[in-house]
Amino acid sequence: NPGVDPALEIPKNDLKKAEEILKGKKNRLITVSRFEKRKNHEKVIMAIRNLKEIYPDIIYTCIGYGDEEQNLKKLVIELKLENHVFFLKNIPNDLKNALVAKSNVFIMPSIIHKNSVEGFGIVFVEAAQALARRMVTESGPDSAELVNRGFRLVLIRAPRPNEVNRLVKLYEETRDDFLNDSSAALAMATNPRGPLQEEILKQFNEEASQAHASLAAWTVVGNVILNLDETFMCP
Repeated sequence: NPGVDPALEIPKNDLKKAEEILKGKKNRLITVSRFEKRKNHEKVIMAIRNLKEIYPDIIYTCIGYGDEEQNLKKLVIELKLENHVFFLKNIPNDLKNALVAKSNVFIMPSIIHKNSVEGFGIVFVEAAQALARRMVTESGPDSAELVNRGFRLVLIRAPRPNEVNRLVKLYEETRDDFLNDSSAALAMATNPRGPLQEEILKQFNEEASQAHASLAAWTVVGNVILNLDETFMCP
């Protein structure tokens, strides 16, 4: 994802191994999580049953472990999807990264199951924070410039005037809210990415509390950009 920090180089052997595991199939989905009811792997697997009629070379990689593992494997057999869905666990991080890198879509399905609730995926917050930090450090202080940089990083195009205006307005309104809630601003700006680097603080030229509010607001803007339909459909 161009919105997050560049990954460390993945060993070529692991990339080759990932290709072997994916069996040359072109439409590649992947989920990395525990196998629990609330993670909703079941719904994706059932969707694969229909999608394979349109995309015969679709493949769904499930990496993880948990109580639902055997039930999911039984479902795959019942739906005759052994050539389209497979499970991995306890694999090296380099191979896991290679499989993610070689996949087209990272799926984060979730439902409310009894008292088990899936919170907002922290991975999405982290990606939005990483995007916001790049927007701040790779463009000028003007808000429109930051929006432009965010679009170019994610969508590889300049934003339209109405898109700039709406996102700048979102930034300004959200920053005002965060200025009135320093604890929320700190959390949105630094959790889980960590404290702001010196270069980011210099870029804002503000007190730490104000910088947290500003970056928290840009994180919200980054999250909007990352969740645009165009982002998911961009080839």
